[in-house]
Parts: sequence; structure tokens; C-alpha cells
Amino acid sequence: MDVRPNPSASGQRLGRYQLLGEIASGGMARVHVGRMLGKGGFQRTIAIKVLHRHLAQEPSFVAMFLDEARLAAQIHHPNVVQVLDVDALDGVLFLVMEFVEGVTLADLAAEAKRRGELLPIGLVGRALLDSLEGLHAAHELRDSHGQHLGLVHRDMSPQNILVGADGITRVTDFGVAKAAGRIATTGSKDIVKGKLRYLAPEQVSLEDLDRRADLFSTGIVLWEALTGSQLFGASSEAQALAMLLTCPIAPPSTVRPEVPLALDEVCMKALERQRSQRFSSAAEFGEALERAVGGGIFRPKDCAKYVRELSAARIQQVRERIGSSHSIEAPTEEEALREVFSPPEGNPVPEEPLSHDRPPAAALKPRPSTNGFGARRAVVMGLALASAVAGGSAAIAFRGSAKEAETPAEPRNPVHTTTTTASAVQGLEVTPLFTSGSNVAVVTPSEMTPTNASSSAQNQASSAIPNLGAPSGGPPKRPKTPPKVDGTKVMKF
Repeated sequence: MDVRPNPSASGQRLGRYQLLGEIASGGMARVHVGRMLGKGGFQRTIAIKVLHRHLAQEPSFVAMFLDEARLAAQIHHPNVVQVLDVDALDGVLFLVMEFVEGVTLADLAAEAKRRGELLPIGLVGRALLDSLEGLHAAHELRDSHGQHLGLVHRDMSPQNILVGADGITRVTDFGVAKAAGRIATTGSKDIVKGKLRYLAPEQVSLEDLDRRADLFSTGIVLWEALTGSQLFGASSEAQALAMLLTCPIAPPSTVRPEVPLALDEVCMKALERQRSQRFSSAAEFGEALERAVGGGIFRPKDCAKYVRELSAARIQQVRERIGSSHSIEAPTEEEALREVFSPPEGNPVPEEPLSHDRPPAAALKPRPSTNGFGARRAVVMGLALASAVAGGSAAIAFRGSAKEAETPAEPRNPVHTTTTTASAVQGLEVTPLFTSGSNVAVVTPSEMTPTNASSSAQNQASSAIPNLGAPSGGPPKRPKTPPKVDGTKVMKF
């Protein structure tokens, strides 16, 4: 995972994404560490997978690339590398993924071997257990209609298992995954997908695949991580295929004696050539693995410590690449707000068209609220409108103790839900909501007056509010004499 300086790519911008340096390369794409840029000084370190330019002209490879983005983006699990975006700019097709600080399991095993060591069994158990949990989430993926997609990764190998410096291991690279609804067919049926050393026998035989093919491949990864050796190492592809199909497989303990017998059994069950004899799911495989390793399995913090110590140089290389690039300074509050709220150049924010049946917003001057009754005024207006629609008129009285004034109950008819006469309220001034042709009135509070307001005010209110009560022959009208309510304060209009 050495950082490979690429002057043509370092600092290159792909829309809101900036390439900082190449960290990996494969047959289909290069992976760069990068930066996502946003408004207000927002930035985030990411990984950018760029399809090779010569493959970007091939529809089959483009379709595979898009399928990888679409499938991986649907898997939401901490042990699967998240895909955040896919885009194409200036002939460059790329995926945006979460950046995982760490190394692949292949790099970790190679570094341990260079030092003359083998990976601790507890670390292998933790890395494979995390991988199996992520793999199970992928196998269980369903579409938006709840239909099982039958996803098979088909490329479970140490190169596609990332062991993070945070102690979490993640599965990545679903580029050749098999699933329902793919854009690409991943080639004709006589083409084998995946790395030859990690294929399941049914992949070589071109049989229909299910999730158990991934379990065989993961069994190979487990065997090699425990022993530090290749299971099907050969000088030619033909010899490797022959070994895969016919060569007896020895338990890991024959190479590394400290491997427990229970762990031998788990590994050998995953490597059964008859898939009916393997584990039925990644979850079952993981449970058996956890029991076999027992209390010796690494905790995430133990795994993180080991990765940071063993791969410190590689991790530091990437950090330096990120740190050496130009970083956007945090803007001031004023600059951030201006950037966020200013409309794009050449695309001004359109003004909201004014309705022909209402005055401009500037002409709507709300009446000032006095004595803190602005909110109550809004309630009164709403009740008046609702009452008018229902066939009644409204008048509201407030008690000085913030309780409602008690008024006699009124029978309701099926049509008119509320009938409250103006005489129930003292000291009201009523103004019509509309200037003509309307029998809807709004009661607007302006100040509080005692309950013994003049009878002229009562008469004025009674004459101003139309009687929208029950029709002829309906329930009797409320008596015009207002009820006696001690300590009640009424809003003056």
C-alpha cells in the first residue's frame, strides 16, 4: 500500500473532490486518497477509485464499475467499506468511498513475514470475524421491494480485506459480485471471475453460485493468514487449478502447531469441496470461528495497536501525503454565511410571484400586539374562520386566572357545529375580514377591559356579528343576557 506519487494526478480536481496521491492499483482501477470539499470550509478525507481510462471506453467495464457502486452503496454495515458517490467528469469515471486508515490483510501478512513473524491467532480471528459479519450483511442484501438479491462477492481475498488502524476490519471491492438486477452480466458464462488462488471449486466448474462460494474463499484466506503460506501456490495457472480441484488440504496446525484443534475443524469445514458440507452462511461460520478462538481473540483496540505498530511506516506515508497537500483554511463566520446563502453566479434566486388576490408582502402590516396577547389573537382569528366555515360565529373570553370563562353548553345540529352569539362576550369590536359580500367576522384583541363594559359596546358587537346559528326549527338560540362570570376579563376589540 505504498503511496505512489503521480504528478499528473496529485492535486487534480474532479468536481468537489481533490486527488492527493495514489495508494493502490489494480487491473481495473487506481485508488487515491483524496479530499471532499464543501461550502463553509467543509472537507473530509476520502478514497477515490478511478477506472483506468482505457477501460472507461469499454461498456462492459463501465457497467461493472457502476454495479459496484450501486451494490456497495446499499450495504450499510460497519464491516463493509461505504460507497458515498459515483460520478464522471472529463472522461474520468470514479467512485467515492470512505477512507480507511490502515492496510490490507495481504499487506499486514507480508509485513509480518518480512519480520520473520506470523500474524497472531487472536488478530486473525478478529479480522476474519469482522469480515464474515460484513460478508453476511452483503449476502442478506435485499432491494427496495424486499426481494433477496442473492449477492455473491466472488473475490474474497486478502487484498479485499482492509484492517483498519481503528481496529475494525472491512470488506471492499464488489466489482465482480454476482447479484440480481446487475447492469453488467460480468462477462460470458465461460469466463471465471475472481483471483485464481481464491476461487471455489464451483466457480472453476462454472456452476451456479451461491453465498457458500464466498465461504470457501474465506476459508482459504483463514488458512493462509494462520500459516503464512499459500494454500494453492503453483508455478502455473493449470497447476493451481489442479491443486484446487484435487489436491488434499492439510489442516493449518500441520504448518503451525499452535493452532488449536477447534480452529482446525472450523477452517477445514469452510474448505469442504462439496458445498453442502460447508457452513450454510457467513454468520454460522463467524460464530464457529469465535468459539474456536475463544478468549484469545483480539479486541478491536488490541487489533488497532498491532496494526499501528506493524504498519506504522505505511500509515505515516499516507498521512504525510494528506498533510503535504494544500488544506483549505476555515473561513470566518461572515465568509461561511456568505458562501452558504449567496446564490450561484448567473443563477439568481427567483422572486416568489405575488398572487393577484392578495396585496404584496410589504403592504401586509400586522397590528401590534399589546399586553402579550399576540398568540391569542392568532387563535381567535383561526377560531373565527373555522366557525364561519362550519356555520357559526365565534367570540372568545379570557379569565384573569388564564382559565376559560364558563358558558352554558349549546346543543349542536348535524350541520352547524358551533353557535355562539356575540352577546356572550362583553366589550367587543368586530371588523369584517373581507370588505364586501362576506358574513365572516374576525374578533381582534387590542386591550383588556372589565366585565362590566357598557351595554352599548355589547349592542354594537351583537349587531356587527351576523347570526349564523341554527336554521329555523333548529335548536333554540342562546339567550342574549350574558352569563355571570366572576373575575373574567374580556378582550376589547
